[in-house]
Amino acid sequence: SSHFGSRFDPILLPFAVGPLLHKLAMVMPRSKLLLVSLLSTCGASSVSASVTPTQAQSSLEANAFSLYPGYTGDLAVSGNVQVGQDGTGTQVLFFHLEGADPQCTSSADIAGVANACGIHVHAGLSCDDAGDHYYNSNSVTEDPWKPVRYTVDGNGSASGQNVHVVTGWGIGDVDGRTMVVHDINGSRVACALLQGVQVDGMPL
Repeated sequence: SSHFGSRFDPILLPFAVGPLLHKLAMVMPRSKLLLVSLLSTCGASSVSASVTPTQAQSSLEANAFSLYPGYTGDLAVSGNVQVGQDGTGTQVLFFHLEGADPQCTSSADIAGVANACGIHVHAGLSCDDAGDHYYNSNSVTEDPWKPVRYTVDGNGSASGQNVHVVTGWGIGDVDGRTMVVHDINGSRVACALLQGVQVDGMPL
């Protein structure tokens, strides 16, 4: 199951230390970006020396959200979702959304409503054919995306950090899949493709 953990994941260093480092990721060489990432985490001595530039920057991003095909409602979701890897079969989500369902508050009664207020990776490689939730059913018996949801705050934004989802897949398997946002009724309202983050003009 997913949770908002307190553990700091080296794989997600470029995206867990704040908006400034995220901007730096677009312009700095990989070696310098790694150094900034390490020094920004309470001192370089607290980070394992085995962390490599490839590990520290291994991440996917979805930021070009569009209306889900067939959706005719009023919601127009925008924002950014970043997905990293923890271990061999766990994805870690960081997201910030605007325009999501304002009814998806912390007090919303969504018990028993499948996919209500959900933000999930789907198996499809296009929004026209997003398919079902993406996880390895051979090694994961329960759908790990069911409890993963967003909560809209008083400003109409929804954010999440360090959301762990055990899917049984690696980050390479998730690359190119669809990120789908649901409303309070569980309907699919927005979609974007997950792609390698660009660093210094090069996809990872």
